[in-house]
Amino acid sequence: MKNPFGYIREGFVILSASIILEAKRDSTCFKRGIEMKTLCIINPVAGKGRAIQAWRSVQGELRQIYSKLDLEYTSCAGDATLVAREAVNKGYQLVIVFGGDGTLNEVVNGLAGSDTALAIVPSGSGNDFARSLGLSKDPKQAIATIAVSKKKRLDLGRFAGRYFLNMGGLGFDADVAHRINGKRLLRGQLAYLIAVLQALGAYDSYRVELRIDDQKLEEETIMVSVGNGQYAGGGFRLLPHASLEDGLLDIMVVRKTSRLDIISTLPALYKGTHLGHPKCSFYRGREVNINLLEPNKKVFAQVDGQEFQEFPLEFGIIPGALQVIVP
Repeated sequence: MKNPFGYIREGFVILSASIILEAKRDSTCFKRGIEMKTLCIINPVAGKGRAIQAWRSVQGELRQIYSKLDLEYTSCAGDATLVAREAVNKGYQLVIVFGGDGTLNEVVNGLAGSDTALAIVPSGSGNDFARSLGLSKDPKQAIATIAVSKKKRLDLGRFAGRYFLNMGGLGFDADVAHRINGKRLLRGQLAYLIAVLQALGAYDSYRVELRIDDQKLEEETIMVSVGNGQYAGGGFRLLPHASLEDGLLDIMVVRKTSRLDIISTLPALYKGTHLGHPKCSFYRGREVNINLLEPNKKVFAQVDGQEFQEFPLEFGIIPGALQVIVP
């Protein structure tokens, strides 16, 4: 006959495991009273008000989790960079951002190179960088992740004297981004798809010279993407092998093709299954230079959604430049 204490011990183990499993399932099971000087930066217009709604839905829990919690709202373009830089100077250990990719781009230009960690509650329109991190769009799930996750140093891209988080490039994708920026009433995937159809009407190709480290290429291309992250356009997985911690930029070159081919390839671009497409080539490097060989042609370029029309485009990578809370 089995020792009765053995049954008790087994029962205790099973009960403990059940409690731990349930705690993981329950997004309201937070650590409380964390002694960490924390600042929340909120862009009230991000995601057509989604960021402010997200903050209101979790502010009670956040104030319980972090005993030293302060709050700042952004009011204009560039404001988030100034607020983040001031947070570093004031010794904040954690900055939690309620906003989208544009807000994040500004914040990291204030945090880069510091020991202040970035945490994200995805609440913009695209949230492409958050996708690369595997973060939940649900605010309560997001803060539950922040409260129990670890810090990791991730890479940042460098362009025109600034840092970027996610992706840049020229041609078709940048034309799409330009058209999305002009759509105030639409956001997310619907806006992206409409902008794609409009860009097809003005479809063109461009002769470019690319230098990727010591490699030199000349291509007639419709699009070049240079990325630190994998996603763009509200969930299109353009660079499925990109890593935020490998010290390298991923590059996709799409050579001239037909409008029909572009349309038929959109589902693969969304899922990231276009790696074998005959018109797509992929590279990796630390330094990328893109020069337009037809200067009289109008071509759009963008980095993290910000538009540029001056060439050459020069990209670099800064390994481990940003401390981020990751799942």
